Amino acid sequence: MKTVIYILRHGESVANAAGRVAGHSDSPLSELGLRQAAIAADALADVHFDAVYSSDLSRAYSTALPHAERRGLSITADKRLRELYVGEMENMSKTDIIEKYGTLYTVDWHHHFGTFVSPGGESVPEAADRAEKSLIDIGRECLGKTVLVATHAGVLRALWGRISGIAPEELCERLGYATNASYSVVEWDGERLIPVSYSNDYYLGELRTEWKDK
Repeated sequence: MKTVIYILRHGESVANAAGRVAGHSDSPLSELGLRQAAIAADALADVHFDAVYSSDLSRAYSTALPHAERRGLSITADKRLRELYVGEMENMSKTDIIEKYGTLYTVDWHHHFGTFVSPGGESVPEAADRAEKSLIDIGRECLGKTVLVATHAGVLRALWGRISGIAPEELCERLGYATNASYSVVEWDGERLIPVSYSNDYYLGELRTEWKDK
């Protein structure tokens, strides 16, 4: 018996559109993000979800909402599914981050993301830890069911690298960010999380947007 977990990255947020690194800051979906969320819900309309979980941040919660409403389900919010907490870099623009932190952003973030530690924030492995624990708990609670989980690009990338056996030092070379409103699939077999498919976004067409940190 297994749990099938669809992991949905949120649609484009206002922070994404403005080129800000939101982290734990609560940036809502942009107009485009709302359209992406609706299209993702249409694409997965025939999937039977028994439960819906989400980060408590509004951009993820709002992306999960149309899926829950179609099925008459409530959304269980879990702070462990939040984006990477970037401390002093919270809600800063790329330009401001480069001006203040230089190579910490241009080199460490972009080329060594798997081991990145933000100033005053958490490390990427720490974010992977909490997300992994959340999914394991969901897998156990919903054994034999299919569930939807809405989360964020950075923490999803870190988690996917973890369960795929990618060394943190190799994460940037081997795995990119999931696109806005794409879904990934993981299975919980009672003992471990098994990666199935990553960043499916075929339904978005011209509305496809990649992870933005500019």
